[in-house]
Amino acid sequence: MLSDPKAYVFTCVNQTAEQQELEDEQQRLCDVRPFLPMLCLVTRQGDRMEKLINSQISLLIGKGLHEFDCLQDPEVNDFRTKMRQFSEEAPAHRQELGWEAWLQYSFPLQLEPSTRRWGDSNTSQISNPDLLVNVKFEGSRESFIIQVSTKDVPLALMACALQKKAKVYQHLTMEKPEDYVLQVNGRHEYLYGSYLLCQFKYICSCLHSGLNPHLTMVHSSSILAMRDEQSKPAPQVQKPHTKPPPIPMKKPSSVSLWSLGQPFCIELIQGSKINADEQMKLVVQAELFHGNEMLCKTMSSLEVSMCSEPMWKQHLEFDTNICDLPRMARLCFALYVVMEKAKKARSSKKKSKKVAGTLRTGVLGEPGDPSLSARPSLAP
Repeated sequence: MLSDPKAYVFTCVNQTAEQQELEDEQQRLCDVRPFLPMLCLVTRQGDRMEKLINSQISLLIGKGLHEFDCLQDPEVNDFRTKMRQFSEEAPAHRQELGWEAWLQYSFPLQLEPSTRRWGDSNTSQISNPDLLVNVKFEGSRESFIIQVSTKDVPLALMACALQKKAKVYQHLTMEKPEDYVLQVNGRHEYLYGSYLLCQFKYICSCLHSGLNPHLTMVHSSSILAMRDEQSKPAPQVQKPHTKPPPIPMKKPSSVSLWSLGQPFCIELIQGSKINADEQMKLVVQAELFHGNEMLCKTMSSLEVSMCSEPMWKQHLEFDTNICDLPRMARLCFALYVVMEKAKKARSSKKKSKKVAGTLRTGVLGEPGDPSLSARPSLAP
């Protein structure tokens, strides 16, 4: 048996070989970019509102949010967490606003661009400075015709309306005009504040057209009810409990290179998977380069006996300071096999070196896998 249409959603396989739910049915297929011209109708699962928002965000930024999840970047995850927290705190803060502050946020005043249009110098331009306003109260069919000046404020108009209502219905007590606000009939447009009536766009349009404005007195309790209704969370589909996302790692503390005046040094520990004759010896030479320029003299390690895991544990210190290193400086290594050859004229021995492997890596600013170039096993 089929359920309600809202219980289903179309899915497709996108260009990244992932199943994507098409929450926004107004989205074009050229924006979705399915891998094949095929859609599958499945039962909706999870939070529909959250998925719809994620779909709209992905369309705006031109990149799927799952791509950010694949980055595994603590800085990106921290930023997304803070932005989500900010977007959740903003509605909660608006929920705590009073009815007047919430009204100003949700329904800003519609004023004429020039607030002096109907000032003292231009009063003579109005054929009749008095204004007849048709005012009714919310929930009532009866209305009152109130005569006010175009230079009155909305509070004065509401006070006149309440006085006339108390006089007609013979009420002993009169309500406070501060508890009401004027709404334009048939619109989500309100008149409030200390502005003159002639400064509101609706009143100006009525004056130009020669029509009487029609306004409704709305009580503050109705504004509060509207606020609570708007801030009420949308119904969500029950979903299984999931673990909260891990707390992003804090960025490590950094130090300015300009403050590092000590010489650049490295710790040469050991090699791995070295293949050569056991009678040979191994030595490592390290150099600093910036492009083709050598920055300092070559540093050499001690000679060690040949084995598959040679061990040096040696401290190499270069004759240049860290603060003087260029950003694109490269640290280059060369592994040499030392061989001893006997001379014909003399019985003494002479050492010769053959390169067994080279390695270069960035010193500053470019982390990543080093570029390794190794030669096959060598024999004397």
